[in-house]
Amino acid sequence: MDELDRRIVRLLQVDGRASNAKIAREVGVSEGTVRRRLRHLIQGDVIKVIAVPIWNRWAIAPLP
Repeated sequence: MDELDRRIVRLLQVDGRASNAKIAREVGVSEGTVRRRLRHLIQGDVIKVIAVPIWNRWAIAPLP
């Protein structure tokens, strides 16, 4: 993990929903570079993508 990877991870720690384009602008590289770096970080188990689904009876309107 180099300095660019660390910068990408720091940005995601602040805003886990940041787009690849936004991260690329912040760190000064192309969106493709960010995408490749993230893929390698995820595949290497350096970072993990976690989603929290919202499911309750009020979240989804009932069918008519």
